[in-house]
Amino acid sequence: MILCESDLAKFAGLLNDCKSFVLTCHTNPDGDALGSTLALRKVLINMGKEATVITPDLAPTYFSWMPGIKSLMTYERQQEECDKVIDAADVVLVMDYNDFKRVRSLGDKLLASDKKYVMIDHHTDPVAKTDVMFSVPSAAATCELVYYLLRQASLWQYVDIDVATDLYTGIMTDTG
Repeated sequence: MILCESDLAKFAGLLNDCKSFVLTCHTNPDGDALGSTLALRKVLINMGKEATVITPDLAPTYFSWMPGIKSLMTYERQQEECDKVIDAADVVLVMDYNDFKRVRSLGDKLLASDKKYVMIDHHTDPVAKTDVMFSVPSAAATCELVYYLLRQASLWQYVDIDVATDLYTGIMTDTG
């Protein structure tokens, strides 16, 4: 899978120029949603960036073993704190969803902000307008897409065992 060079360049520019990132995923997050957000969060932290994952609602407890899961913020339970984190962020990463309706009231907050947006998703027919979009419906999982993104954006040196575990979880759960 080869990603668009101009989108890779824009993404690399945001990573270089920005300090604070919020990563979001869809309601009722599955292994791919959690794996892709947690993996990319850890890569950003390994790069020396600030990165926070905000989920619309609680993650299922059977994913409580995943690296980074305890760092999640939940919008429906921590809205005021989440709003402050979003307001302070430079970039919002839209992970494993293609329409802000898939994140309920979190979507209203995101649509009202003037942040830079990057979509990384494998679902068809993206609706959300973003500054950079990696939308590849042929990918088996968003985690697969993140894997290729990390390789092609020369970010592989920031991958550690936690990142690999989160990516594997998403690929395994979305593909069986």
